[in-house]
Amino acid sequence: MIRALRSFPQRRPKCLIPEARTGVLHFAIMAVDASKLLNEALSLPPEARAALAATLIESLDETVDPDAEAEWAREIARRLKDLDAGRVQTIPWAEVRRSILRP
Repeated sequence: MIRALRSFPQRRPKCLIPEARTGVLHFAIMAVDASKLLNEALSLPPEARAALAATLIESLDETVDPDAEAEWAREIARRLKDLDAGRVQTIPWAEVRRSILRP
């Protein structure tokens, strides 16, 4: 498990509980407030929030394409090399977000 998540409570989310009806598995939404879960996640330190977000996003991938994974690894290595060599400059997220949200 990612080190940053070790401090995150290791309990099963209470918002989805399996419920059997007529042989089909249904998920009943419980009265647990989703905003409480969100607030708990947002109160984590930045590193833990990033790790949690990455884990949630990874959980959406049902299949892994080994060729795509290898290509991403090469692309990441290339971008890091460009950064280290000073061939590219980073742009702060706040600036990028403003430019995206600007009407």
